[in-house]
Amino acid sequence: MSNPKGIKEPKKETYYDRLVFRIKNSKFIAVLLICGACVIALATFTESLGKLFNRASPGSSSQSAPGTRTPPSEPIVPSRESNTDTRPPKPGPQHTSTSAYKTIQFDGQTWHWQGNGRVNTDGDKRDPKNQWLEIDTKHGEVLLWSKHSTDLRTAPFSVSLDLMRGDRKKDFGLVFGLKDPDNYWAFTIKSEGSFRIFAIKDGNNDVLVPWTESAKIRPYANKTNQLAISADGTAIRFSINDIMVSKFDLPGVLHGKVGIYADHADMALDIHSHR
Repeated sequence: MSNPKGIKEPKKETYYDRLVFRIKNSKFIAVLLICGACVIALATFTESLGKLFNRASPGSSSQSAPGTRTPPSEPIVPSRESNTDTRPPKPGPQHTSTSAYKTIQFDGQTWHWQGNGRVNTDGDKRDPKNQWLEIDTKHGEVLLWSKHSTDLRTAPFSVSLDLMRGDRKKDFGLVFGLKDPDNYWAFTIKSEGSFRIFAIKDGNNDVLVPWTESAKIRPYANKTNQLAISADGTAIRFSINDIMVSKFDLPGVLHGKVGIYADHADMALDIHSHR
């Protein structure tokens, strides 16, 4: 049959047209498409946000601005074998009041001591007058002090020390005015022929008299050196072998615990008497 003039023939429906029609009229497919679009949009937004924060945070870029240093991600720990402290060592011994102390009986009294060295008594234990102390600092220094305090105005402190073995350049001597192992005064000598007077205050060294040569010191091993501390009013006198070598006004340390200090130097000391 021929087509009348002026009337258009209807467009032939294709498979694509039928598919579009079904999608437009299907609620399930419409919801599925909307959800997919939302997921894609959310992923794009999250990626953009992450790039923005990475750009803003310092140190996130592998390249640094000119003239700047990027800090290391981990702290640098110096090797134990390398000496990273270039400061000169402090003069005098270093003690820690938190370390446990030991107790020993000598001359009828109780004494406390601490350090990595050794302290023993020898002689007749039944007769305090024939006893002596042996101090060995091969494995560390020794700080020994009396259990009870002493008033130097009424009870001068005197000790006879024999250096049996050890480095003559290391010091040993008397301790006085001790409050604890981090707070005391000391009068020490080197057997090579010098003495000094210093204080340990809160673990820090305070030198009153620097190393000073003295002909009163017997400079050889197996030679006895007697050190003594006494008080005259508020002044403290320091003597070596019965000769006064120094005198200072120290009213704050007239009363306190007394004792002995020996440096870590593989020394062997015999203390034959005190007071």
